[in-house]
Amino acid sequence: MRSVLPEELLSALESERAQYRWVMLKGAVDVRLEDESMLGLTPLPAADPSWSGGQLIGFLPDERRFVGEIVHLDPTTGRVFLSTRSLGHIKPEVLSAERWAFQPYDFSEALLAASKAYDARGPRVREALERVRGLVPDDGTGPSQGPEHLWDKPWALLWGPPGTGKTETMARLLAQAVQNNPGERILAVAPTNRAADTLALRVARMLSKAGALHAPDTTCRVFRGGLGVGQELTRAFPAVLHDSSYQKHAARIAHMEERVREEYLQGASSSRLAVVKAELRKVRDGLTDETLFVAREGYATLMVLTVHRALRLVSELEGAERFDRLVVDEAGMVSRAAVGLLAPLARKVLLGGDPKQIGPVSRALEGVERPVQTWMRSSPLSHLEDARAAAELPHVLLLRTQHRMHPQIGAVVSHFSYAGMLEDGEGPRTREPKKVEAFPAARACWVVLDEATRDARRVCHERGDSGHGYRRPFSAELVMAIAAPALKAGLKVLAVTPYRAQAALLRAMAEEKGWHESRFQASTIHRQQGTEYDVVVVDTVAAGRPFAPSELTPMLNVAASRAREYLFVLSSRAESEAAIPSQLLELLTPVAPRLEPRFALQPLLVMPGVRARAARRPEALGQEIDSLKEMGPLFTQEQVSLFERRFDEGHHLVRGVAGSGKTYVLAHWVARYLAEHPEARVLVSFFNKALTTLLTRLVDAALRRRLGRRASFMLHRVTLMHMTGTGGYAPESFDAVFVDEAQDLSAQELAHLYGLARPLSREGGAPLKAFLLFADDSQNVYGHSPVEALRQQLPDGLDFTGRVRVLRETFRSTRQVSELAFNVVLDPLGLHRVGNPGMREFMRASELREQGLLEEPVAGVDGLYRLQSSEREGLVPVVRAFDSPQAEEAWLVREVKRLRAHEGVRPADVLVVAPVRPARLAEALEREGLKAVAFGGRGGEDVAGFSVGKVDYLRVTTAFSCKGHESPVVFFCGVDALDDMAWMEGRPGRQERELERTRRALFYVGATRAMVRQYVTGLSGARFTRVALAYARALSRESRLPTPQVVPTTSRRGSRGH
Repeated sequence: MRSVLPEELLSALESERAQYRWVMLKGAVDVRLEDESMLGLTPLPAADPSWSGGQLIGFLPDERRFVGEIVHLDPTTGRVFLSTRSLGHIKPEVLSAERWAFQPYDFSEALLAASKAYDARGPRVREALERVRGLVPDDGTGPSQGPEHLWDKPWALLWGPPGTGKTETMARLLAQAVQNNPGERILAVAPTNRAADTLALRVARMLSKAGALHAPDTTCRVFRGGLGVGQELTRAFPAVLHDSSYQKHAARIAHMEERVREEYLQGASSSRLAVVKAELRKVRDGLTDETLFVAREGYATLMVLTVHRALRLVSELEGAERFDRLVVDEAGMVSRAAVGLLAPLARKVLLGGDPKQIGPVSRALEGVERPVQTWMRSSPLSHLEDARAAAELPHVLLLRTQHRMHPQIGAVVSHFSYAGMLEDGEGPRTREPKKVEAFPAARACWVVLDEATRDARRVCHERGDSGHGYRRPFSAELVMAIAAPALKAGLKVLAVTPYRAQAALLRAMAEEKGWHESRFQASTIHRQQGTEYDVVVVDTVAAGRPFAPSELTPMLNVAASRAREYLFVLSSRAESEAAIPSQLLELLTPVAPRLEPRFALQPLLVMPGVRARAARRPEALGQEIDSLKEMGPLFTQEQVSLFERRFDEGHHLVRGVAGSGKTYVLAHWVARYLAEHPEARVLVSFFNKALTTLLTRLVDAALRRRLGRRASFMLHRVTLMHMTGTGGYAPESFDAVFVDEAQDLSAQELAHLYGLARPLSREGGAPLKAFLLFADDSQNVYGHSPVEALRQQLPDGLDFTGRVRVLRETFRSTRQVSELAFNVVLDPLGLHRVGNPGMREFMRASELREQGLLEEPVAGVDGLYRLQSSEREGLVPVVRAFDSPQAEEAWLVREVKRLRAHEGVRPADVLVVAPVRPARLAEALEREGLKAVAFGGRGGEDVAGFSVGKVDYLRVTTAFSCKGHESPVVFFCGVDALDDMAWMEGRPGRQERELERTRRALFYVGATRAMVRQYVTGLSGARFTRVALAYARALSRESRLPTPQVVPTTSRRGSRGH
């Protein structure tokens, strides 16, 4: 039967579904039974709100597995609580689990299941799907006059910015409806258990105060269904957790079970026992889950559920319209798809939330298709971009009066996210402001980190100890310095950051100082939506990367709007150059932190430069690419530590994985050298001619950043030259020599370049020279030995022992792109079916593992390598196999046209790579009206002219020439040509083992150029095509955990539903 959902939404659900892959955890601590049916543990890394509704799988020593449903998670500590689906007793042996994996709740399957329940209600579903996209008919009544006026609308939106009382207004509307129309059936849903509890608690308090919580027959008029109900609601209003009619049925079952036991003990005949058991089975079969029972037969006016449970209810009710009204609280955190499939359950719909705060939790990652952006990453409020325009719509009510923030802070938040539409309520205008002596008069400040230190490394970020997230110890120290006088003055302080690693560091520092969490809280921003504190300190750490601007803007809005009295944002000048957080920083008063002789924040007389730009939610890949480009480079501590090193230390080797920023570091090292030695001559050499334009641009940009106007005068001091062009220079012609992609050079070539550098000193022993090499052995496509292994063939004194620095993080590609390349090259499953060419040593797998950047395959799980060298998450590369080169070319043309027409991708953002003959692909593109230029290979232009930046054509080049380059979208075509390498076998000294290493190195290069979306294509049956396709499938959802042999549990009677 044809689905009632449009093709675009089905496509979005399929894309989303592909992301629900289980993840092996680093570990779990404090694993213990909370009671006989509840297991608690703290996963490493800690859980976040996206884990709600998922499962944890524990691997026991005897190969059995325990599967626990996540019924609750602590948003502060990341601790999770598990039960079995049957709510059975959990056996203590589960505590011996050696490893744990997280399986996300498959929201896409829940949505698809809900849609099938509406097969007979297509028009109603289509209407709801139009409404969630903002296509609401104008009823001509003009702007909404108030909440009660909104309640009468068939489809209404309550937009509640921070501190405007949105949840209180929603609760009041619900309480009034329960009182005035107790016969009405209302379904209220919220995205989390915490939000659902808060709503139910507020409504119950209002009704209890009015004496209307219970009907005359004592039936409770509010029912909070599902699992995961919090302790506060349970203690305050236990009656809302149960339906009295259901409890009578459950009591009857308990009574009959007791009768069976009595009959058995009294020696009843077999026929008598059979009769009693048959009666018991009949009663049991008629008793459904309590939540479903209340939806079908209960007397409660208001039912409160999570979105997860409500979607299950759609299927259980077979899509019937059982409710008079659907109310969605925190609707800005719920996807359009979810609300569109819940709406047909009711005649009227009211959505309350804020599109300018944190949006829907989606598994969809970077590089997704337009339908995913539309349906899964957007909420039914996302179309409300402009608060001023939205306030004029008849079905929208914008709550404009904020009652929380000091007027200065309120003004910042208002202009940052709400077009200046917010007004201060009586409380902020009339209350006596709390003061802290060490703080400036301004209440909303940018703490400019650069003013507190001259050490450039201290204001930069580093990766956390767990290998996930970023931290910055220096700014953490400043957070402590800001918090101390505030706590002394009796104020409550919140320190927030986008990163778990920084939040963990802040909590550890607070514990050392003995600060109680009731006075000082440190957490990620996601965990603070709905809270408020006297003082809020926001530490941006790494300008919010890798979060996209459309995600970071609402996060910073949430962070800033938690503050009642003071708001401080800690950020460096380099961070202010990014699109976000510059929008927020330009609204703040800049202050300089002074740590000695005593802490103070002093106003800056000169405003630091910021370049704020508006960030909109991307609707397609092209806009996402634009946002990514606007971020610009932001150096890490390890990168700055390299190009700030002393030059009199002599030669160094910098190694790093693909995309780790080696060339950026080289350019800035050159700039610093010239800044300190303005009369020096510098050589930058390389083997790949295609790097000429890129290196020129990067060095020029680095000089301008460090030297300003003097840069144009210093550029002539730099000679950028291909290795083969350096033969005309006399020895010691340069003060410093920098070599990019040094793994491409032989010992003789390195020795020649070393000879071109002048000694830094000649006093005793071998001379020291400023000879700096940058290399990645994983991209060694010419078969040379690693630089460190050439010690005997290099000149005396050129020994790199103790002079190697490793860049540990990749910034170019997402984790999924890198993982496909690593697994195809290292082949943990043996899919190549050829002798091992020593790729583990070639790729330095042991070194990466020791540094926590590579996880070895786990036997019995999936057997794949997992990388921890990237903070960015994206789509698994698309791998396609074709019957002929012509079919491959035709598909390439169609896909490029689709990317341009439907995803808004520009030609300059696409790179096509082939092992050989790139001209063939360029000609195929040109024949179909797509302007393309081939560089390198037979029939291609000189690679020295390989373009970077804005061009109006598609660039096509070889796997050799693309080294060092990157592009948002990359097509690596014709990988079948790697199978035989006949085009390279004529080179002298090539053994099969070396050829196989070269094949895999070329694959690694071509498969790691993409910043966002990577394609790999080749002929069917070819080895590299087959292996890439198999690993892409294994890395995607098609490789989920097999059906486990589950640890048995003892069942318990009854269930309240999930």
